Amino acid sequence: MITLTGATSRGTLASWSLPGAPGGVTLEQLAGMSETDIATLLAAHPELIDKLLTAQTPTQTAAWWQSLTLDQQHALVLGGSALIGALGGTQQWCASRRTASAPLSSV
Repeated sequence: MITLTGATSRGTLASWSLPGAPGGVTLEQLAGMSETDIATLLAAHPELIDKLLTAQTPTQTAAWWQSLTLDQQHALVLGGSALIGALGGTQQWCASRRTASAPLSSV
C-alpha cells in the first residue's frame, strides 16, 4: 500500500498548507505553478499580492517576465491577473498583448 502524504503527491500548494504558511512565496515559485494553483493560492492568501508587488524593482520584474516561457506567462496571467497587471515591468507586455488582440477597427 502506498501512502500519499508527501508534498509531491499533494501538489504544488502542499508547502503553503502548513501552519504559518505562506510568507516567502516568490515570483519564481509562482512561475512554476499551474494557473489553477496560482489562482487558488492568491485567493486563499490575498496578502501575498501586496508582498509580491514590492519584492522587486520594475526592471527586475521585466527581466524575470522576459525569462519565462509563453506557457508560464499565460498561466500567470490567467491565474494571477490582478497581480500581473499591477506589477511594474509587465505593463508593456500586457499593453502590447491587448493591442495585438484588439480588432483592427478599434486600434
